[in-house]
Amino acid sequence: MTLTASACGKGLFTPGPLVDASGDGRATDGVLPETDAPVLPAFDAYPDQQVPLDGAADSAALPDSAADGIGPPPSKTGTIDSPGGSVIFGNATLVVPRDAFAQNTFVTLTLISDDGTLADHPGAIGPIFSLSKTDATSDATPGSDVTLQQPATFELSFTPADTSIPAQRVALAYLNTQSNPNLWIAIYPDSSYDAKTGVLTGSVVEFDGTRLFAPVESCPTGQACPDPETCGGQACQ
Repeated sequence: MTLTASACGKGLFTPGPLVDASGDGRATDGVLPETDAPVLPAFDAYPDQQVPLDGAADSAALPDSAADGIGPPPSKTGTIDSPGGSVIFGNATLVVPRDAFAQNTFVTLTLISDDGTLADHPGAIGPIFSLSKTDATSDATPGSDVTLQQPATFELSFTPADTSIPAQRVALAYLNTQSNPNLWIAIYPDSSYDAKTGVLTGSVVEFDGTRLFAPVESCPTGQACPDPETCGGQACQ
């Protein structure tokens, strides 16, 4: 069967050459069609995620692969050793001081919930991130934990959806998965929120495995929580 382009749009398009339906790309006269169409430039959908041309990727600058292969990945891993460093993922930053790690360490930030929703663990008033640290040395057992010998600093840029919460009561908290029931534990008073800049800062001390962090409304001694929340671990939940 021989196909031909049809005219449409009242002359906007004109019939093209007859095309052989066999699919070898030749017109019926046996001549290959013109191929000097303009070449479109390639583009990077995520220009801030660059891989060096020589293929030597810096793990601190490259994100993990997305599980579904679509859109930005849900986590970021950086390699940090004794001089210290930082890992930045979205609106969260972990700053590790000098000598906090005695060896090369993989530090991973993962976004668990962008709106504070976490089944069975209410109380977060902003994004929930998990933080994990594992040995990155070549002779290490895969997944082995590393001791955080000095406190690190977790910084989160966000604005509480409930604008009635006083800035002095916005605190960083971690999820205490060892307790029953699990509670958000406010890092109080070692966290603070700057309402002008929208940055919440808190200390991260030694922990095993992976720990979840999120902003909460703190409830220091004598402070009540809005109904139906109650105060536990100095955090409303």
